[in-house]
Amino acid sequence: MKLIIRMDAYAKIGLGHLSRTITLINQLLKQSSVEIILLVEFDQVSRSIFESRVDNEILVIDKNNLSEEEFLLSNINTIKPDKIYFDIIYDYSLDFITSIKEKAEIIFFQNNSKSKFKVDKFILPSIHNDNEYLNDSRWKEGELSILYHGSNYVIFNDSLEKYRSNNLIQKEKIKKIIVTTGGSDPEGVMLKLLSFLNGSEYEIFALIGVNFIKKDELEILKRELSSNIHLVDFDYSYFEDCDLVISTFGVTTYELVYLGIPILSVGHAIPNARGSAVMASKISSMIDLGLSKELNIEHFQSSLSKIKKDYSTFQKRAFLNKDVFSKDAVKNIIDLILK
Repeated sequence: MKLIIRMDAYAKIGLGHLSRTITLINQLLKQSSVEIILLVEFDQVSRSIFESRVDNEILVIDKNNLSEEEFLLSNINTIKPDKIYFDIIYDYSLDFITSIKEKAEIIFFQNNSKSKFKVDKFILPSIHNDNEYLNDSRWKEGELSILYHGSNYVIFNDSLEKYRSNNLIQKEKIKKIIVTTGGSDPEGVMLKLLSFLNGSEYEIFALIGVNFIKKDELEILKRELSSNIHLVDFDYSYFEDCDLVISTFGVTTYELVYLGIPILSVGHAIPNARGSAVMASKISSMIDLGLSKELNIEHFQSSLSKIKKDYSTFQKRAFLNKDVFSKDAVKNIIDLILK
């Protein structure tokens, strides 16, 4: 079977798609004889990460400034795939998806374009969508649903497992806080959060993404930061013994729940803020801070104080919540791809 995977990874969109795709490809190569062809737009950093973490060589075809539809059509006609798996942010037209559906089975992974109701399978690896979205009648073809939704399809980075404790170790109070705002942080949420935390009592590690955009502004702010705030490159090892993470809502939020760490979550854009609010209503170890542009220091401090005052409870909740997600997510997605 020939499988095309369509994915992009560069500074503007972050590294979530890249991390998921690497995990999926490595497991596919181990579990099946599928011929994988990756259609991609990389920046230099993302390409380096991909090449260092994929276990075997696969065919990688670069977009090279082609239009999205031209890039896909030319490769579909040349490769003649059996299936095409999309993990990409792009609004594909209904006509385009209908046309390529005649050539191969179409599988969307969390692509929310207008054509999503016309694919063969739609995988929604989330617990933060509202019921109106999930119960839309257009998800059904006759009696069969094309929607595969929920915690059973959430893929986590392989390297997370070693930081996931099987035992609850109760701590008396919050000492170490991690701040993370994604790979690129185009809205500069990190700058706002650090200004709120400046002069606080905690040991703070700000994890700066590899593609962080506002480096000049951060350098200026750095001169004013108290000595207990440390700016470091993003590395999962910092999560191992931390007490609380303040994070923009996205892939990292799910990873933190999986690791069993209490979370203060903020949305860098309106859709993310909505998702953060829904997820916080389901995950008791998480507090939603709302939209970053509207977040003020009073609301931030009151939310942090809420966790601080009842930290024992939040620790217990976080430990229990980490089992919300299936450890078989990659297998579940591969099963959907192959069947």
